[in-house]
Amino acid sequence: MIYISPSVVLSAEAYASLVNPVFLWDNLVTLAGIEADEENPLYPATNLANPQTSSLWKSGSTDDQYLTFTLDIDGEIDAVGIARHNWGTGLILVTIEGITAEPGADWAALGDFVPGDDTPILAMFEAGYYTGIRLKLEPGSVEPQAAVVYVGKALVMPRSTPVGFVPLPDALVRDTLIGTAENGDFLGDIIVSERLSTNVDFRSLDGDWYRANMRAFVQAGIPFFYCWSPTYYPDEAGFAKFENVPQGSVSQWRGEMDVSLRLVGLAL
Repeated sequence: MIYISPSVVLSAEAYASLVNPVFLWDNLVTLAGIEADEENPLYPATNLANPQTSSLWKSGSTDDQYLTFTLDIDGEIDAVGIARHNWGTGLILVTIEGITAEPGADWAALGDFVPGDDTPILAMFEAGYYTGIRLKLEPGSVEPQAAVVYVGKALVMPRSTPVGFVPLPDALVRDTLIGTAENGDFLGDIIVSERLSTNVDFRSLDGDWYRANMRAFVQAGIPFFYCWSPTYYPDEAGFAKFENVPQGSVSQWRGEMDVSLRLVGLAL
């Protein structure tokens, strides 16, 4: 199992060739399919199905607990994404478990980790036809909370991006009110907002592959989890959305496609 998240170690040789960008966008989590052992009534677990990061689930408890996601699927699942959480600073042990529809099947551990910080997590595991995924959370003294959970099949790009792009962690944009006195003294600045902003370009994608796998993604218009090189840079994952609607363009007479993605990411 590999974890594409800050301070989580890439540990599975089976994914050694996973050097191209991955996206987790086709989320199978639904309002009706979420169950939490613990929740603050003012911050219910159903908030986790909403991709906006301002609505939180708050546990309200430091007991060991489960977040369970019942899935209605007809395909493989190999990834979980979590955004706007406190599981890193809270030193919360996370175990991902899955269950299949086979008769007599029981929950099986797919991997465990303690996030190194509170930046977005993208965890990948061996693909399977799971009808349920659950996260076992073992807190210390901090009550778990999170805003978004995605479960689904990651989109693995068939090629990387051309060199010269800016990885999400280096793409910080800060809007600041500068405080400077008439004599030049620094009075202190006020940070109004922070975000991540970068371009991700793909060139000469196979036309049939683009139409079958990429077109629905770029037209969906929903936030997604992203890492540009899971094998080499697993700590450079993020949660982002498109600044505008990407438009694929034919780059070769054989039907190859180019597409440019303008990403705006969560700064934390």
